[in-house]
Amino acid sequence: MNERSFSWKAVVLGGTFDRFHAGHQSLLIVAASFAPKLYVGVTSDDFIQERRKEFSHLIEPYQIRIQRLREFLFVLGVEADIFPLNYLGEDVEIAARLEVDAIVVTEETLVGAYRINEKRMALGKKPFPIVLAPRILTSEGLAISSTILRRQIIKTGVFKVKHGGSDDRV
Repeated sequence: MNERSFSWKAVVLGGTFDRFHAGHQSLLIVAASFAPKLYVGVTSDDFIQERRKEFSHLIEPYQIRIQRLREFLFVLGVEADIFPLNYLGEDVEIAARLEVDAIVVTEETLVGAYRINEKRMALGKKPFPIVLAPRILTSEGLAISSTILRRQIIKTGVFKVKHGGSDDRV
């Protein structure tokens, strides 16, 4: 049997994971390349409403977002603990306590990794190494994001699905 070699035992990452797209896939693939176990924080529905994210009324429900996440993690063949993030700063509190070896982030979530490491050091723990996953760009050269996809829905009423053949209409 061909066993994979990993840098670490477990890593942590998080996000909203709305409109599951190539950027999310890239982040998870990078994380899974470093460890066989992932801890994934996913923004809860209540937290989304509290944060007032752009076009938050178009963000898919938590259960749909984690189902798509689980399906992709299954395809990757990686073990994962998925947990809700219910309020601002909870990601810092949870990740600071977790027994993981590193944090995997995107440029958009890098500041959160710094906050997590500050909290760990305040608790007398070593900071985590930070792995920065590369951005996936749209055909216009913009970093793909759920916000861009929600803007597309507002503008056109259509969410273009690259893998599905036909468009999803909202």
